[in-house]
Amino acid sequence: MRLIDADAFIEYLGLDVEGSRKNNLGAIVTLEDFDRQPSAYNVGRVMEQLEVNSMYEQGEVNPLVLLDDAIEIVKSGGIG
Repeated sequence: MRLIDADAFIEYLGLDVEGSRKNNLGAIVTLEDFDRQPSAYNVGRVMEQLEVNSMYEQGEVNPLVLLDDAIEIVKSGGIG
């Protein structure tokens, strides 16, 4: 399963312009359209950013600081 950015998908379909949703009601969307969308949450990137570095292992980093950083990484979805 992969999460996509719904706002980006709406823009991709051209439905972000006022009145376009009513005019395009019933437009055909294919699986290829979904496949072209970037992931909204990059699990690999999140895991990469969450790796504990040698500073923590040596006791040089406060674990609460790492927890705060981890929370921000997860909230961002690893993007950015």
